Amino acid sequence: MKAPKTPYSFVVLRYMHDVFTREFVNVGVLLHAPRVGFLGFEKLPALDRVKAMFPGLQSDSLRDLLAFLASRTAEIHHKTSEQLGRDLLSAETIARAMLPMDDSALQWSSAGGGATDDPQKSLAELFERLVQRHLKAHPPTRKEDVDVWKPFEREFRQRDVLQRFQEKTLTVGKLKHCFEAWQPPGGRLRLFQPLSFDLIDPSKIVEKAVHWNGLLRQFRKTDSEFHAYLLIGAPLENDRQEAFAQACETLAEDGSGKELVREEEAPTFAAGIEKEIKSSASN
Repeated sequence: MKAPKTPYSFVVLRYMHDVFTREFVNVGVLLHAPRVGFLGFEKLPALDRVKAMFPGLQSDSLRDLLAFLASRTAEIHHKTSEQLGRDLLSAETIARAMLPMDDSALQWSSAGGGATDDPQKSLAELFERLVQRHLKAHPPTRKEDVDVWKPFEREFRQRDVLQRFQEKTLTVGKLKHCFEAWQPPGGRLRLFQPLSFDLIDPSKIVEKAVHWNGLLRQFRKTDSEFHAYLLIGAPLENDRQEAFAQACETLAEDGSGKELVREEEAPTFAAGIEKEIKSSASN
């Protein structure tokens, strides 16, 4: 015999990235069924897709706050039925006690409700419909090569050396490509090529590395003396890291005359290039 249905209320937790544009994404659901003493909170297990949608997200602080809410919910759930069993105590009341409404990035939705014979199952279904499916409908924005170049460009500009760069087109037969480049007087040509590996298909991540290895090999037929700096942007999702590691190994093959620089290394790398440029100007 099925258990009788019991009323419940729920609220959705939203991460609001920009309070001015009101852009937000759902990151959790809190459900309370007071007559059976149930209180549950389901949150995103990882924030990769949210971070991909909003690159400026401070993921560590959001992750810590979600973990706190999950822990606090479990603590309240284990209180006596007398404390949880009051019909007037809604999910919204509990939610706002844990995280008051203010102008912060995390906001509770207005309350919804229904009746269920299995509160845990209803929580899982609401989470799938209101959080997981919502994210799937908004696939993460993929970084392009130009997006990887931006932090390097910013560092070079701040150091007042960006104007020393010039476009340099290498050509082999019908094959050509334009690079950002710098060449010290009488020195070796430096080429700067941003490469984003934030691709959906893992096989394409490796294929891109193979392609660029072959491309550089071809261009050495024109100028074997250039040094290529490959400015690397990693995939945003964890399940692409194995393919990314293989791509980096592929790019590192035949290592002479090229160097891999991670996106997060932009400040240190730019400082080294600045030193070279200013040193060559003073000689």
